[in-house]
Amino acid sequence: MRKDSLHVVYIGVSGFPIGLAAISRQKLVSRGLINAGAEVTVLCARSVHNQGASVERAGVFEGVPYRYAVSPFRDQNFLVRNLKRKLDWLFELIELVKINQQKKVTHVIISNTNVFRYALWIRCIAYLMGFKMVL
Repeated sequence: MRKDSLHVVYIGVSGFPIGLAAISRQKLVSRGLINAGAEVTVLCARSVHNQGASVERAGVFEGVPYRYAVSPFRDQNFLVRNLKRKLDWLFELIELVKINQQKKVTHVIISNTNVFRYALWIRCIAYLMGFKMVL
């Protein structure tokens, strides 16, 4: 597999790189894809970390590049925090478009399929932007 032939964006779980089982699975799958020759970017839509956590908005953790659509830190203001939560799909879309413009995305992996609307939303975006969706 050529290194430039596959660019995967992994979405659906926020909290990267600090987390439990879902984050560990995300790290392991991403590292496996990178070792197989693919380029992987983890995209987190929600702000879940407290202010004291040492997490940057974009970076590389254990060889896996990641980006947050907004700040990785939870806002202390209740209204702002809930407004961001309602608009996280829009922030994620904007960031996905930016990633696609920089490097052509070929596949998107959805980790959270608990919400059918979310999977349907990503499927529509994948169809319009021309990449494949993996559940």
